[in-house]
Amino acid sequence: MFFMGNAWAQNSAVEAAQEYKETKVEQFLKTNHFTKVEQIYTIKQDNFVMEPLVITNLLTGEKIAGVLTSYDDTGASLGYYDFDEIDDVLKVLDQILALSKEKLTYKKTFVSWTSKSGVQIYYDAAKKETFFRKKWHYTNQYGVRTVYYQSTDDTNIGAVDKIRKDLQHAKTLLEGIVAGK
Repeated sequence: MFFMGNAWAQNSAVEAAQEYKETKVEQFLKTNHFTKVEQIYTIKQDNFVMEPLVITNLLTGEKIAGVLTSYDDTGASLGYYDFDEIDDVLKVLDQILALSKEKLTYKKTFVSWTSKSGVQIYYDAAKKETFFRKKWHYTNQYGVRTVYYQSTDDTNIGAVDKIRKDLQHAKTLLEGIVAGK
C-alpha cells in the first residue's frame, strides 16, 4: 500500500506541473529560437503589469501576439494571455466592473476566469477585491498536495477600469501589427 501511495505522489507531481496548457506564445518562443520580441507598451495599475507583445520569427517572418502579465516592479511573471484570449479578459473585466456597481443580494458573489496558462482573474464582490494571480501546486514526498497563489495585492476597481481600457487599446494595436498594417 505504501508503494502505491508513493507512486501516486510521483504521478500527481507530474500532473500538477501539466495542469495548464502552454499558450501559443510560450509554444512559439520554445520552438522558434531566432526571434525578436517587441513590447508595444506597458499597462501598469496598482501592482499589476500587462505588456502587450509581438514576437517575430526572424527567419520566416511569422508573427504572434500576446500579453505578458506580471506583478509588482519585480517583474515576476504570472504568465501569458494569448491574443485570442484578450476578448475573454475584456469580458471578465466588464463583468467585474458591472458587478462592482450592483447592490449585492447574496452573501458570497465572485467572478473567476482562468487563462490557458493558469493566470486567474478573481473578483470577490462582497469584499470588493480584485486579484490577478497564478495557481501553483506542489506535492511533497509523502503525496501531500499543497495549493498556493502568486498574486497581486488587491487591485482597486478604478485600476480595473483603466486596465480594461488600456487592454482594449493594446488589442487594437496588436491586431494591426499582426495583420501587417
